[in-house]
Amino acid sequence: VDCDSVVTLHLENYPVRDTDLYVTTCHNVGYPFFATTYTTPGLYAYTAMTQHGCDSIVRLKLNIINPALVWVPNIFTPNKETNNHFAIRCKRVKTMVVQIFDRWGTRVSQFDGLTEDWDGTCNGTPCKQGSYVYMIRYKGNEMPDAWQTKAGTVTLVR
Repeated sequence: VDCDSVVTLHLENYPVRDTDLYVTTCHNVGYPFFATTYTTPGLYAYTAMTQHGCDSIVRLKLNIINPALVWVPNIFTPNKETNNHFAIRCKRVKTMVVQIFDRWGTRVSQFDGLTEDWDGTCNGTPCKQGSYVYMIRYKGNEMPDAWQTKAGTVTLVR
């Protein structure tokens, strides 16, 4: 049989989209993933249809950490019966360095905030009453290689 017809096939291929997300968030902070906010660690998946009718999958691997917590007093009174040292309180902290500066930027103290505190002196001499700037650098247990910084002021009252 002789054929004189030619048939042309136009084929379009629409790929399936497969995406993985890896997210770390802090304890008590939810992570929104499409129509749901997740607050517990785990593997979650969302399947959607593309405009061409193909399934696309997005997977979420959610990790929840308990961040380091650092509490800093805003006032202390050296040589009094109570509250006589500038002492940092913290949870889940591995390493901490605290520096204290006067109003001109001169460092008056540096100490390990996990085991030491500031008594309001500079090289054994009492510092004047006033405001001092602190800078705290610390590493938390959950991210032991990442330095974090906290800065502010503390008032020394004599």
